[in-house]
Amino acid sequence: MVRSKLAPLLLALSCLISLPLRAEPQVLRLLMASDPPQLNAMKATDQVSHMVLGHAMEGLTRYGKNGEIVPGIAESWQLEGLHATFHLRRNAVWADNQPVTAQDFVFAWRTAVDPKTASEYAFILYPLKNAEAISSGKLPPTELGVTAPDPWTLEITLEKPCGYFLGLTAFPTYLPVRSDFYEQKGDRYAADADALLSNGPFQITSWIHGASIRLEKNPRYWDAARIKLDRIDIPYMTGDPSAAYNLFLDNKIDVIGIGKENLPRAQADRLRMKAFAD
Repeated sequence: MVRSKLAPLLLALSCLISLPLRAEPQVLRLLMASDPPQLNAMKATDQVSHMVLGHAMEGLTRYGKNGEIVPGIAESWQLEGLHATFHLRRNAVWADNQPVTAQDFVFAWRTAVDPKTASEYAFILYPLKNAEAISSGKLPPTELGVTAPDPWTLEITLEKPCGYFLGLTAFPTYLPVRSDFYEQKGDRYAADADALLSNGPFQITSWIHGASIRLEKNPRYWDAARIKLDRIDIPYMTGDPSAAYNLFLDNKIDVIGIGKENLPRAQADRLRMKAFAD
């Protein structure tokens, strides 16, 4: 379940134990250690927020089941030297059925490196031409090395050759943001369920801060036929390993991470476990 440190994380723990999915509807009940601190992808830095964003949003690329980079909103690309071109899917839309365009990436990336945004992860975009100079206030965001010659083409110029750039495009800081929605929400952007516009396989339909989150399948997601779950429920939030273990035993959640605190107990209870590399 944990594929990579950059991939969307369900739980960054050494072992997971699970129960079979129930019958209709297909619902997976998870536990999170805390409320997501920041669902504005341009500012998010923590694993809890990245887990939620990884299900509600999709970037140019995403992680495959074996941790490999696979096409996301971009169906194809060319990378050579200092230049990269991404070709976007014409059937990729936001949850309100408006198309995801190259300009949505341009806007998000420019905003992320703008010093006014104060993004702690602006440095993730430093492979792009002028990104560091913009972040330090030496150039305006419009000088970032990314353009949208048409709605379905994203042209990128790098500061210098970057062999791992394709992998970066799956990282949350590289997610798209639609400017009209962002500006409409203002300071409330991504602060509540109705303040985040999804383009990924799920969308947040309920968020009771500090208590629970519900993500329901996004029927407008371009690859919705591949998504087998109808809903992801996060009915509890706690960082207490013992409380998490008891919630699992009481059949209130379907998956938990087992750390050293609960491993002897899980072995004694003969629970089914599977190890994953962090």
